[in-house]
Amino acid sequence: MPWLRQRQSSRLSAHLPLRSSKSYPNMNLFQVISEGKEGVLHRYLEDLSDTSRRLKVNDRDKVTGASLVHQAVRVKNSAVLDMLLSYGADPSTKDRMGFTPLHYVAKYVRPEKRRSMMINCEDSASLMVQTLMSAVGDGANAIDAWGMTPLHHAALSGNSHVVRCLLPYASVNKEATDKQGRTALHNAATVGDTEVVRLLLEHGANVNAVDKKGLTAVHIAAKEGSLDALRTLCSDADKDLVNGERPLEQQQAAELLSRKDKQQMTPLHYAVEGKHLEVARYLLERGVNPDAASCTGHTALHLAAMHCGEAMCRLLVEHGA
Repeated sequence: MPWLRQRQSSRLSAHLPLRSSKSYPNMNLFQVISEGKEGVLHRYLEDLSDTSRRLKVNDRDKVTGASLVHQAVRVKNSAVLDMLLSYGADPSTKDRMGFTPLHYVAKYVRPEKRRSMMINCEDSASLMVQTLMSAVGDGANAIDAWGMTPLHHAALSGNSHVVRCLLPYASVNKEATDKQGRTALHNAATVGDTEVVRLLLEHGANVNAVDKKGLTAVHIAAKEGSLDALRTLCSDADKDLVNGERPLEQQQAAELLSRKDKQQMTPLHYAVEGKHLEVARYLLERGVNPDAASCTGHTALHLAAMHCGEAMCRLLVEHGA
């Protein structure tokens, strides 16, 4: 059997149901997979003709549009995933939100808090990524309804293990942009996940990439108040990380920290507007211009006066505003 070794087959056969698929023509295979009944699923599919089996393994949920492959991933069962693919299930099928099974791995297969469960889940994620990547090829960059790839979702979910599994594949586009023009690095900055930021930078992610509003990952980290992510983006934590090649020169860092978006807003504007005092302090200590004006003529001090308390205003004044 293609999905199991002979010794595994022998072990399973003792637990297979006596009735064949003909006895249960309308068996709910989604439920069978959810309950982890691999033997039942195997026996059921084996009893079908080749044509019927190929149709059955590509069944879809009428509400969500998810396939049996999606379901196998959702319940983190790599053995069932292998079985379904060996019987001709489509590894690239999309549900009604545009999610492929690889999107599901990125979104749902992540380590639990308990160490033993974490190890098992990491193994499942690795196996599923390997299995699906070998099956989908260029489908690794399939987009959902928001234009997001599996890597986008892994970054946005803070799923560092799946990010680590995906990045070594040359077919994975690290600079793919969603409908907002955002890359996986933008998403990692959004959730402030320093490990994912670090991994992406190590694999050559472009720290200067801008979305459709002109925002870099630095803008977003400042906006979200993610000081650690901001430091990592600026290679503060490890000078050799940025672009995976060389450290940012001081001038390059200053330009990155002072860059304006399409509204002429700098990272400092966003830090102040979001009342992120320590982020603002970090930017000012790195030498950003406190008097840069947005397209509406607002400086960081204007925004501080409108949105923040005395501490932010004092900080800006102390740094020359």
